[in-house]
Amino acid sequence: RTFLAGAAVAATGALTAPGPLLADDAKPLPPIPKRPFGRTGTQISIVGLGAGSRFYGSIPDDEQAAELVRRTIDMGLEFLETSANYGPDGISEKRLGIAMKTHRSKVFLETKVDERTYDGAMREIERSLERLNTDYLDLVLHHNLGDGTVDEVSGPQGAERALREMVDQEVVRYKGFSTHVPQVALDGMARIEPDGIQLPINATRVPDFEPQVLPEAARRGVGVIAMKTCG
Repeated sequence: RTFLAGAAVAATGALTAPGPLLADDAKPLPPIPKRPFGRTGTQISIVGLGAGSRFYGSIPDDEQAAELVRRTIDMGLEFLETSANYGPDGISEKRLGIAMKTHRSKVFLETKVDERTYDGAMREIERSLERLNTDYLDLVLHHNLGDGTVDEVSGPQGAERALREMVDQEVVRYKGFSTHVPQVALDGMARIEPDGIQLPINATRVPDFEPQVLPEAARRGVGVIAMKTCG
């Protein structure tokens, strides 16, 4: 509880305060703990920055948003999460991309593709690389898989083929999917064999991923990213 309260205060300060979050004579913050990301062998910080609507919708200026990202990284949050279509004209990726000009080597960078076809996913990945000012992505997810979409993305001309090719070419390090449906998570783990999955996990447990999905992810060595943790 103490850590979460501090994190909430820090986040509020980062959004509103024009100056440093710590006084010059303050003790430095302890490093944010890391955990293994599934079976990959990569360690990432246990808290990250989600660049969805509360990020791009709250800050009107691109450079101010990029500075928030840089300061967040400098404070030790190594994990950044965005998507190909977060915000009008990809504003989320573009704002992260400004920060990546100087801070790319310090982060584990995730984006997502909405397209379900091979060609569409390839176009989105190429566009994301350009927007994010990077030549590789640490994690790419199929965005928000729902009923029937596991079949769609895993078909011969599906988006999963694009992700696998990008992994083979070392343009993408790891792949996976996000979903709001527990059964889709189970089906996707069995058929897509993801490195990581992103799920809404919070105190309401609606929908509830804890009884079946989390144990299965642990059994398979799939990294789990919890989203919407406060809602």
